[in-house]
Amino acid sequence: MSPTYLWMLRDILTFNQQSIEDYAAVKLAGLTLGEYFRTRHFAPRLLIDLRRSTGRRCGSG
Repeated sequence: MSPTYLWMLRDILTFNQQSIEDYAAVKLAGLTLGEYFRTRHFAPRLLIDLRRSTGRRCGSG
C-alpha cells in the first residue's frame, strides 16, 4: 500500500469524527468542502475519491 493511501485511510477516520464536531460547533458555515479539507489538512486524495464516489462535484473552493 502506498503512503498516500494509508494517509487517506487515517484521514477518513479523522474526517468522520472532526466533521461532526465542527458541524456541531458551527465551524463549517460558508466553507466549501475543498476549503474545509485544506483548513483541516486532510489528504487531497480523500477529497478526490469522495468526489468520484458521489458521482458529482462537491464544493471545490
